[in-house]
Amino acid sequence: MVSSFGNCHRNAALGDGDAIKEIWERWRQPDLQALEARLTEHVIDRFAGSTERFQSLGVCINSPGKTCTTIDTKHSLHIGLHLDNFDRLPIMDREQSRNRVSVNLGRGDRWLYFGATTLIAMARASSAPPAESHQSVIKIFFRRHPEQPIFRVRIAPGEVYIAPSENIVHDGYTIGNPHPDISFTFLGDFQD
Repeated sequence: MVSSFGNCHRNAALGDGDAIKEIWERWRQPDLQALEARLTEHVIDRFAGSTERFQSLGVCINSPGKTCTTIDTKHSLHIGLHLDNFDRLPIMDREQSRNRVSVNLGRGDRWLYFGATTLIAMARASSAPPAESHQSVIKIFFRRHPEQPIFRVRIAPGEVYIAPSENIVHDGYTIGNPHPDISFTFLGDFQD
């Protein structure tokens, strides 16, 4: 366990735009596009039970040394611990959401921070009304249960994680990594 939810959830302004832009431009070169195709093929072969709900989210490049990596592009803020909502399923159906596979393509470690309580369990523990948004359920739950542990797992370069990112709060973390954080992410019905 790393800390409680309240200690992990932070907002921070974006930065290091020039370094990220330079890496992004290099990523679009043909040899790296070939790597993308091979990586997609490998993930499908190794982890996907089916390609029916498979989706590549592509490469994500973040600045090093960040306490959180997910960005609300509308407000240019790092949002901290959150739930993904690609499948837009109701709270009680979130176990049917696709999982996330994320590959660390960077030169340094990255970390996955996550809570062990599912969104469904949060809704039940919070006595949240069925029509409540997932953001509201998370806020109510952690307001009532601030002692809930947040865990972290180190993802070394070349390593992969599979996570139910639409059913648990999570975010990336790059403190201690002096290199830009580069990951490639897929959604699907993954299993190890």
